[in-house]
Amino acid sequence: MIGITLNKLPIITSSKGETIEWCKNVPGMQVTFYYRPEHAQFAHHFHKGEDPSKAPERFLLIQGKVKMTFWNGKDVETAIIYKGTELLIQPFIYHEAVTLEDAIFAEYRATPFDAKSSDVYSREDFIEYLSQHLAN
Repeated sequence: MIGITLNKLPIITSSKGETIEWCKNVPGMQVTFYYRPEHAQFAHHFHKGEDPSKAPERFLLIQGKVKMTFWNGKDVETAIIYKGTELLIQPFIYHEAVTLEDAIFAEYRATPFDAKSSDVYSREDFIEYLSQHLAN
């Protein structure tokens, strides 16, 4: 039909689950959807805020239940996130997650995702950052 476009988006499959990137390369409009099965463990990282999409990182849990653990270098907090919950994670907060039920969540991105400059840093990087930051 004239005026209608149907785009079959690729489903990216990994050991964590499935991911669909919507509006990729449309500035200020990318939304990524993640499906993670029950008991999936993911995240295990922090962001420095170099990517505007990670300052803060912005999620909406659409379905399921997820246990999140956050560490700011001093305090550790755990939260159970339920569907309909928006989650904003500021830079320099290490976070990890495990699904307690099959889960679907969306991540809003202000910039298109680029794996070469993802602003994702490991737990080891966070510990190194803390040792340098606390030494000063």
